[in-house]
Amino acid sequence: MTEVTPAEKQAVAPEIDPAGVIPIDQVYNELATVISAVGNQDFYDRMSRFVARALCCDQRLVMRYSAFERPNFIINNFMNPEAERLYLSGLFRIDPLQEIARTSRTPAIVNLRAASDGPPAGDEYLTEIFKLAFIFDELAFLLPAPGGVTFAICCEKINEAFTAEEQAHAHAMLPTIVAIHERHLDAIFSRPMQKIAGDDSTASNEDAYLILDCAGNHIFASERWQTYAACLQGDTEREIEKARQAGETHLALSESLVLHWEPLGPQIQIAPGGMLMRVEGRSADDIEASTEEMIDLFCTAQALTPRESDIVKLILQGYPNSKISEQLDISAGTVKNHRWRLYYKLDITSERELFLLFLSELLAR
Repeated sequence: MTEVTPAEKQAVAPEIDPAGVIPIDQVYNELATVISAVGNQDFYDRMSRFVARALCCDQRLVMRYSAFERPNFIINNFMNPEAERLYLSGLFRIDPLQEIARTSRTPAIVNLRAASDGPPAGDEYLTEIFKLAFIFDELAFLLPAPGGVTFAICCEKINEAFTAEEQAHAHAMLPTIVAIHERHLDAIFSRPMQKIAGDDSTASNEDAYLILDCAGNHIFASERWQTYAACLQGDTEREIEKARQAGETHLALSESLVLHWEPLGPQIQIAPGGMLMRVEGRSADDIEASTEEMIDLFCTAQALTPRESDIVKLILQGYPNSKISEQLDISAGTVKNHRWRLYYKLDITSERELFLLFLSELLAR
């Protein structure tokens, strides 16, 4: 995996003090730029810069996770174009953050560093390989938004873990980040009413959504919602009402379209206590595969020798050379020689590229 060059990082992220010390005036100045960006298009860029600098990390991502659609990159200061393409073409289905974002609607700090030194088991295996392929450690601020959406502000480290102090710092920052984000969301959802009032300077929302007040009255329908309005009437309208009364949270309109709804919190002043209904596409299902079988197929497809296959299996389980030599009862030097020949045969140069090659093979199958 080709990493972002130092020149590219310099162009998109603030320089981090090697000593990890940030003058207090800079902290407040940068926080002021975040607050001034509330409701604007550069909000997530400024927010992620502030968070990354506070945690002494210059590699950052901002992801937009949806209830059913595939995720979107809002800010990408970490993954190269090929890795991003692989992710969006299907590997997002084993992204552990997506699973958390879809099952929890509570703001949270998530640290994805695996604590175990041994190989993962069962359904956790692909998740662990996903993490090894893309990151060494990640701290993510998960910020839910109306309509089943969650924004994740992610700080990445390739070669080291976040310290206990940095993790504690992130948790201490969370209430402030959440409060600013809620102000941003309220500003965004207030824009439709401003546009109705005659302010056409705001861009239209691309999502298909309908806002209801607490009495069930229609407050606002996006332009894309209008394209589905006809098919949501008659029998479908009655099915929606029946599903809502039964406590359901979504209704399949077709194999590729889903309608879902979620209450609006009091911080959304356009309709506090109301409801947001959203139509979105359904992404592919989770990857269903036997990891052991997939590794065997990968080794066969790459024409690996039995010894090379053994080493690949242990690498993909996260074992370092010292542990591989113990498992195979060979010297660490022999493991290094096998790895060198293996990388040459596969036309790769690093462990991370091996992970990506395997994941690409998994996705193709």
